[in-house]
Amino acid sequence: MTYFIAYDITHRKRLHKMHKYLKQYGLNVQKSIFQCVVDKPMLDQMIKKMKQIMDEKEDKLYIYPVCEDCLSKAFFDGTGFFDKIEPYIIL
Repeated sequence: MTYFIAYDITHRKRLHKMHKYLKQYGLNVQKSIFQCVVDKPMLDQMIKKMKQIMDEKEDKLYIYPVCEDCLSKAFFDGTGFFDKIEPYIIL
């Protein structure tokens, strides 16, 4: 399943830690937005770790599931390019 994970972290150290963590799991599509293709157990594990990184009283975390049908209808434009990420397993 594809998820867009967005965050608003107020402290620079936590911000960098969150960014570094999410780079392991997805494509950084905007400064604080990642596109991740993970299954539900992996997402649950990620949420647990992200909650450890953030301060729930100061920071915000948003996770948007996007089905394949909706993703295929997404609009994109501009000078960049649209990456379609696929899940993979490293052997």
